[in-house]
Amino acid sequence: MTMMSHEPKRASRTLAVLALFQSRPNEWIDVHELAHVGGFCSWRTRISDARKVAPEGWTIQWNGDEHASAYRYQAVPLGRAAEQPVARTLFDMSPRA
Repeated sequence: MTMMSHEPKRASRTLAVLALFQSRPNEWIDVHELAHVGGFCSWRTRISDARKVAPEGWTIQWNGDEHASAYRYQAVPLGRAAEQPVARTLFDMSPRA
């Protein structure tokens, strides 16, 4: 008896989860819908896998709610947040404090 590889099915479900996110960017998708697409016992793994294959510049976020968990697919913001300091440049010759 030979063991069958689960990799093709895993990859297929990962791509299905990623396709669901890509079809609804910036929209929160609840775990029930993700479990339906990604598999009842493996939807969290499919989300993790989808994060790894998502196009550069995109991310999958969790809403942080353990009781009403949801995820969304959105573009990574460009630049820096206003409260982040600007890095010193080569031309900034002022002494460090």
